[in-house]
Amino acid sequence: STVVTTQKVIPNIIFFISSFSFLILYSLWVWDVAEASLKALVVAIDNIASVSWRPAAVVSGEAVQARSATRSRSAIAYCTGTSRVYVYEIGSCSGPKSLDIPHNAIAITSLSWSSDGSTLLLQGNESLTTLRVDQMLNV
Repeated sequence: STVVTTQKVIPNIIFFISSFSFLILYSLWVWDVAEASLKALVVAIDNIASVSWRPAAVVSGEAVQARSATRSRSAIAYCTGTSRVYVYEIGSCSGPKSLDIPHNAIAITSLSWSSDGSTLLLQGNESLTTLRVDQMLNV
């Protein structure tokens, strides 16, 4: 079975989708819908436990300009059940960035972005914490 997550940027317009299979838990496919192509294949060392798209920033101006600006800032975060979070900026040549959690006693099993995309809510089996990522990354 396959899990598919979408990133909605402007109502009714989807730029990227991601998918990962329960048969191959360590890989994450990022698809570019506009170009109908595979944008990235992210291969993790451990099985991917949770995936979350960074919410699109509010962009004013022409729809075409908004699409271009938002596409360049798209990012996806994922965790693997360890004390690290990984963030992949779509179009980045450097690959996912690894972020160590200051409270490394937490094994992160689920994550989600704040509505403004600056902070991640991280959930372990017995605890919750937040991680401010806008100052750590260029997302």
